[in-house]
Amino acid sequence: MRFIYTAINAKQKKSHGLITADDKRSAMEKLLLQGLNALELKDEEAALSIGRADLSFLNRDIGSSDIHKAKIKPKKLLALLNQMSIMMKSGVTLSLALDVLIQSEKDKTVKTILDEVHSDLFNGSSLSQAMEKFTAFPKLVVSMIKAGEENGRLDAAFEKCSSIVAKEISIKAKIHSAMVYPAIVLSLVVGLIIIMNTLVLPNFISIFSQFGAELPAITKMVMAISDFIINKWYMILCVILAAVISYKCVKKYSAPAAYAMDKMKLSSSPLGMARKQVLTSRLCYVTSSLLEAGVNIISSLSIARDVISNLYMKDTIDKIINDIKTGSQIHTAVSRHMFFDAIFISMIRIGEDSSMPDSSPIRIMEM
Repeated sequence: MRFIYTAINAKQKKSHGLITADDKRSAMEKLLLQGLNALELKDEEAALSIGRADLSFLNRDIGSSDIHKAKIKPKKLLALLNQMSIMMKSGVTLSLALDVLIQSEKDKTVKTILDEVHSDLFNGSSLSQAMEKFTAFPKLVVSMIKAGEENGRLDAAFEKCSSIVAKEISIKAKIHSAMVYPAIVLSLVVGLIIIMNTLVLPNFISIFSQFGAELPAITKMVMAISDFIINKWYMILCVILAAVISYKCVKKYSAPAAYAMDKMKLSSSPLGMARKQVLTSRLCYVTSSLLEAGVNIISSLSIARDVISNLYMKDTIDKIINDIKTGSQIHTAVSRHMFFDAIFISMIRIGEDSSMPDSSPIRIMEM
C-alpha cells in the first residue's frame, strides 16, 4: 500500500511525500527510522476521497452562508478543546484526533468547520493557520495553539485554551446570575408604578374633584403624571425607543462619543468599579496564559486588548504597549496611567523583579 504523509523532523521542519508499507503502523515506523514524526498519514484512496469531498464542498449553492463566518457556542467550543486536550495527552496524533471529532460531531456547522480544518492540515497548513480562517475560533485560542506548535506542546496548549474558555463562561454566568435579582426588582417597581398611575390614582382624582378643595402642588403633579401616562403612553414608548436607537447609533458611528460612554462605565461608582475589576481580571488571566504558552509580552497584551470590548481600556492598553516598545519596563508603563490600582502595579513590578512576569497577573486576578 502507498501512503501520503505529512511529517515533521527534529527541527520542526514540515515535509510531505509518499511511502510504501503494509499498513499504517509499518508506515509510521518507517518514517520514525527516517527521523520523521507523522502528522498526517492516509492511503492514496482516502486522499482521492477527500479530494472529491472538497469538490462537492466547492460546488455548494452560492446562496449558502459562509462557513468561515459561522459561530460556535462557547460550551461547544469548550467541549471540543477538552476532547482535543485529552486525546493529545494520550498520544493520539493530531490527524486522528480531528478524525474522531468529525466522526462523533452531530452539529453540521461544527462538522463542516472541522472537516475543512482537517483538509487544510492534509494540504500542508499548520493547525493555527487552518483555524484562523474561521471566526468560530477566537484569536486568543488561535494564538495559544500557534504557541503550542512552536514549542511542541500542543497538548498543554489545548488544555490552557479550555481553561481560558471555561473561565470566560464562568465569568459570564456569574454576571448573568448577579443581574437576575436586580432585573426582577426593577421590573416589579416599574410594574407597580404603572398600576398605581393607571388604576389606583384615577379613582382618587374623581374623589378629590367632588370635594372642590385646593389640592397641594405635589398631589397635582402626581395626578398630572398619572393623566399623562394614561393618555400619552405612546409618547413615552417613542421617547424610550428613540433614546435606545440614538445610543446605539452614536456608539456605532461616533468614536469620541463611544469612547466617552465606555469611560463613564468605568467611573468610581460601585457598578463602575465592579466592571473595572471584571475587565482587569480578564486582562490578567489572558495575558498570563499567553505568557506561559511562550507568547511575548507585546503580542500577549495585543491579543488581550482585542478580547476586551471597552474602548477606554483598549486605548489604555495601546498606550502601555507603545511605552513598552520604546523600552519602558512593564510596571513603569502601567504606572503612567491612572486606570490601574497601586496594588496592581506593585504585583507587576514584583513579577518583573523575580523574573516571573507570567505568575503575577494570575495572583492579581485571584485578588
